[in-house]
Amino acid sequence: MKNLYNNIYLIKNKLSYFIAYSKNLYYYLTSFSFIKNIKYNNSNIKNIVIIKDGALGDTIIIKDFILNIIKHFNTSKIILAINIKYKLFFEDLKIKIIDINDITKVKSADIIFDLTPKKETFNKLKTLNPKIILCRSPIVASDQLFKGFTKILKPKNNGHITDYNNQLLKELNIPTKENIKYKSYKENKQIIIHVGGATKIKYLPKRIVKDMIKYFISKKYIINLTYGTPDELNYINNIKKEFKYKIIIKKHTLNSLNNLIKKSKLIISSDTGIAHMAGVLNKNLIVIYSTGDYKKWKPYGNNTKILYYSKCNGCGHYQNFKCTHECLNKLRLYDIIKKVNEFKIKW
Repeated sequence: MKNLYNNIYLIKNKLSYFIAYSKNLYYYLTSFSFIKNIKYNNSNIKNIVIIKDGALGDTIIIKDFILNIIKHFNTSKIILAINIKYKLFFEDLKIKIIDINDITKVKSADIIFDLTPKKETFNKLKTLNPKIILCRSPIVASDQLFKGFTKILKPKNNGHITDYNNQLLKELNIPTKENIKYKSYKENKQIIIHVGGATKIKYLPKRIVKDMIKYFISKKYIINLTYGTPDELNYINNIKKEFKYKIIIKKHTLNSLNNLIKKSKLIISSDTGIAHMAGVLNKNLIVIYSTGDYKKWKPYGNNTKILYYSKCNGCGHYQNFKCTHECLNKLRLYDIIKKVNEFKIKW
């Protein structure tokens, strides 16, 4: 019976992917007449709105995209609409930041960059009468709501998500390059290990977490096990109780976690938000990928190292009951220490 449910689920899943792909292809092929007509004068662009409704890591990773816009439209007023909890990661940009739920309070916009389009915001955007709207979603962007008042772009999704976003800028002849300037921070003899993720299938195996703890205990490091959900807390508490060595487990705000990352020598994390927090701070970072695609979602930073199992990278098996977790089951302490040694950290 279980196999029957699995097979039905897989068939349904593949069918939904086929339908979505067919719609994407249709909308993409029918949009080129709009793309050719995008023309504007910088002096006429007074107000720009950038919209991103996503998780922590998905939001942090648009920072370079925003910097390119700021540099090009240096006299325009720019509004960034995001989950307001993530404001601290963009405060250095010195632009107006509002909560995504307050998008309806925006009074005017000449250009709108909508990186996660939702139909409920479109009726309001339409009343702003923008000269250009650039969207990243083929299906929603081709909705009837757009016809007759805007220009639409649906870029192909090739490579890293930053390259994907930058295709929007290239349509406006906006130069794209890496603008983030990394700072140095005074570090203590401590590390962060983050074992959890958006789904339990991303959790680092207990055996490998225990091996890492034993190794870093031998180096006499302060070990911080961080978490984001009650499930993650239970998971790391079950690991901690096997050790007499002092291991710090503390509930953090985003601000306190950000400060902890700045002070830490090394961060080891699954593919989740804290990895992007560490990357944008240019910390010594090792990200262990399972179902996610590192080619698309690799965090910022010159000191970011990636561990992945080539057979499973980007497999998306969190949607598949039959996943054997081969990617993480094959992970060994040796693989992690080999990456750690590349940093040449003085213990």
